[in-house]
Amino acid sequence: MTRRNKLILLYLSVAVLCSTFIALMVVVGRNIDATEKQDPFVNSGREEIFEWFPISTDLAGTNQDGEEIRLSSSRGKVTVINEFFTLCPTCMFRSGIELLELYDTFKDDPNFLMVSISIDPSNDSPGNMRHYARNLGAGSRNWWFLNAGDARFTHDYLEKELKFFAIRERTDPLEIEALGRYSHDMGYLLVNPGFTVIGKWPLFEAGSEEARSRDPHLYQHVKDELYRRIREELAKVAAESRPASSR
Repeated sequence: MTRRNKLILLYLSVAVLCSTFIALMVVVGRNIDATEKQDPFVNSGREEIFEWFPISTDLAGTNQDGEEIRLSSSRGKVTVINEFFTLCPTCMFRSGIELLELYDTFKDDPNFLMVSISIDPSNDSPGNMRHYARNLGAGSRNWWFLNAGDARFTHDYLEKELKFFAIRERTDPLEIEALGRYSHDMGYLLVNPGFTVIGKWPLFEAGSEEARSRDPHLYQHVKDELYRRIREELAKVAAESRPASSR
């Protein structure tokens, strides 16, 4: 099956899930507690003031090929980090559009890397992650799907070390069926070659219907800014790798 056909199947699956979601929300309706109704720019957990910060603690795990890897192995590269889990309908939609476009734009640069960290390690086996990656046409050389082995440890690391918003496990069966087991941060962290987080971009939230109604140009602005910063960082790496005589 070609990559195009696989993506079509992926999108069809998302369409079915979205239809299910709409139907289920009609049933759930007012039963959803008011605290669950979030502004598109307020994530599922606590918010923290975001500043640049070095990643001081490493994360070890297994990638989609079953290989042991460490997040610190991304040193020297310009890296985009995001949270995901293979049964997340929103992640499938985002991965099939936003992340795939990002990957296709920069994948030929050897200094670029993407890392998607699973927040559902009990389900996201290397085999499941490999199937997910193959449907996207993602190569393990420059797009890692990482399973760190323990959900609580992984969540603590993502929240405390990488400063993603808190992950919330859903308990309502209807919500779980429609939205997946976890509510989580959909932002993208950008990490420079020195293993320092230099920014976070809420691209998915900026593309929400409510956000577009507030500012039709917000999504493109956020996207352009993210791509600009990636290109700037890649240019720095390229410049530093050239012989001093040619600079």
